[in-house]
Amino acid sequence: MKANPLISAQELSNLLDTASNLVVCDCRFELTNPSQGLQLYNDGHIPGARHVDLDQVLSTKGAADQGRHPLPAPELFARKMAAIGISDDTHVVCYDANDSMFAARLWWMLRWIGHDNVSVLDGGFNLWQKGGYPVTTEPPQPAKEGMLTQRDSLTRTVDYDDVLANISAAERLVLDARSPDRFRGENETLDPIGGHIPGAANRFFKDNLQADGRFKDAETCARN
Repeated sequence: MKANPLISAQELSNLLDTASNLVVCDCRFELTNPSQGLQLYNDGHIPGARHVDLDQVLSTKGAADQGRHPLPAPELFARKMAAIGISDDTHVVCYDANDSMFAARLWWMLRWIGHDNVSVLDGGFNLWQKGGYPVTTEPPQPAKEGMLTQRDSLTRTVDYDDVLANISAAERLVLDARSPDRFRGENETLDPIGGHIPGAANRFFKDNLQADGRFKDAETCARN
C-alpha cells in the first residue's frame, strides 16, 4: 500500500496508539560528529522508534572514489530493514532533526527496493517535541524479524560514468541540493575539494521547507 510521502505529528501520534504494522525510524545524524546521532537517540526519541544510522545502515564503506556515503547493496539494505521488523505491509515513518535530510534518504532508499508504504514525519523531531508529543529514553522491544521482499525499484539511479558523460551531452539537469556557499566552493568542511559538478544547478534542500521545518506545498516548491 502506498503511503502519503509526509505524515504530520498528530497523524503519527494517532498511529502509535492504533497501528499494528508500524515501524518508526529515528535517522538523526551529524556529518561532523557521526556518533552524535545515536547519542541523541539515547537521550530521547519517539516511543518505539528504532535508530537507523547513516554510516551503518543507509550507506556502505566504499572505495575512496565512491564518495562519502555510497549506497549499500540493495539486498543487504533489505535484510537490515527486515531485521528491525519491516515487512511488505509495514508502514514505515522516518524522522530526523536535520530538516528531514536523512529521513528523506531512508524514504528514498525504501522506494529504491520497491517499498512505497513509507512516510517522512513533517517537521521532524523538533516539531514533534514542540507539539508536546511523547518522548522516551526507553529502548523499544526487540524487533521480530520482518519479511521484506525486494521488488522492482520505484526510483532510478545514475552512476559516475553517466554523470561524467552528461557534462558534455547536457541531456539531463544535474541538481545540487547543498547550500549555496558549498556549491560555490566556499566554506567546504566535509569534502576534500570544493565546488560543484560542471553544469549543475543549485537548489538548496532547505528552500523546500517552511520556517518550522515542515515542507512547503508542491505548488510553492514548483514556483520557487
